[in-house]
Amino acid sequence: MPVVTLDKLVPGESGRVVRIHGRGAIRHRLVDMGLTTGAVVEMVKPSPLGDPVEYRLRGYHLSLRKSEARTIEVELLSGAPRPRGNKHHTRSTQTLAMGSAGQRFEIVSIRGGRMVSQKIRDLGLKSGSIVTIVQNEFPGPLILSVKDGSRLVIGKGMARHILVKPA
Repeated sequence: MPVVTLDKLVPGESGRVVRIHGRGAIRHRLVDMGLTTGAVVEMVKPSPLGDPVEYRLRGYHLSLRKSEARTIEVELLSGAPRPRGNKHHTRSTQTLAMGSAGQRFEIVSIRGGRMVSQKIRDLGLKSGSIVTIVQNEFPGPLILSVKDGSRLVIGKGMARHILVKPA
């Protein structure tokens, strides 16, 4: 199985800790929290701004900064679950909320409950749609440009339910 750093995991993906880089207090803190060689870690979700990220290990949830997660190497587990069985999900996918102004994306899937998915579809956003982020600043909503030149304003909470890949 391939070895990657912990910050490369996507929601629902798991890995077994192979090595922890770093020195001093940070390394000791990570080990004290249960991040030891052989521990299985699952990426749960990023925070609304993308950093820190929530992980699950040893029966509890842990939030780590991406800079800390980069110091931990994990072996991807072959049986790692993928979000909602999305066969199009790859390493290049992310949530729309994580994008920056000027980036152009193709919607890969919409995850979430029936009501959220329906609201997003009612806005005209569906798998295969191409969108460009016009604005994504904190605080505030995302402003999107869609293919016909019209603009949509959606909240960051809704944008976290939309998986996209670069177009």
